[in-house]
Amino acid sequence: MHELKKRIPILGLLFTTLVASAGEPVYQLNAKKDMALSATGMMLCGMPLLSNQTRFYHRSELASLQTEKLWWPGLDKKAHLNWSLSADRISTIIPFGMAVVVGALPWTLANERDGKGGTWTQARTIYTMYMEAWLIQAGIKSMIKTLVNRPRPFLFNPSYSTEDKLLRAEKGGKDSFISGHTSGAFMTAAFVSTVLMHTSEKKHIRWIALALAGAATVTAVQRYRSGDHYPTDILTGAFTGTLTGILVPALHLSGRQAVDLRTGIQYPDGYAPVYTLGLNMSLTTAFNGRHSITISK
Repeated sequence: MHELKKRIPILGLLFTTLVASAGEPVYQLNAKKDMALSATGMMLCGMPLLSNQTRFYHRSELASLQTEKLWWPGLDKKAHLNWSLSADRISTIIPFGMAVVVGALPWTLANERDGKGGTWTQARTIYTMYMEAWLIQAGIKSMIKTLVNRPRPFLFNPSYSTEDKLLRAEKGGKDSFISGHTSGAFMTAAFVSTVLMHTSEKKHIRWIALALAGAATVTAVQRYRSGDHYPTDILTGAFTGTLTGILVPALHLSGRQAVDLRTGIQYPDGYAPVYTLGLNMSLTTAFNGRHSITISK
């Protein structure tokens, strides 16, 4: 919760900019759906509180960690040799920087669709969706960390003393799997990219998406360099965050909107071509409340 409180001011800036400019709203809130998603995220976040396990190692426990249990030896075997406090700090700063950079989006989205920005209602919708996505990915991350209790790779580094390891392990020596920083960064990148695809017709939006994906990738690399995570922790975190960042906006698409998944262009008639199948056939998706898929000749 402390981390969530720190993010609230930045989120306010972020979501006053990522809005549709005119016409029917791209996204719509639904009381039952949003309560269910929020409750799910909060429940998952709260599950670790029910556990009596400590998230750090005592000296006696650390002495018993003699051999690593590698899940994917070919991928994880060298992770224990990494140790970088600067990489740890960088990987913490970048996710906040990702949100700050998005503050430039009012100029990116200005004057689109005969509008100059968005409404507070639309901003509230995007804010709510992101909070739901954040809670769900954070809850999944916290639940998995509690169930797995995987030691961080730096605890097996032969070049550092027990005192050094104990000092770092105070922040959560048993929280290696999955990487929460990576999950959060990729969730933000996927969420913002998805929202931009749905709300903007400008082609250069793809570069913003690539920049965010790059920032998330740098975060993942720094988590590895710091010695906090194995590659398998990072890959799983990236997958979890990306999936959450895409699915939550998709669940809120307006029933009266359809979006071409290649260009992000909206179609008011409820149908948008997605992929050409050949032989004069195309796959179309209708977001009409039932999310039906049709094949038309």
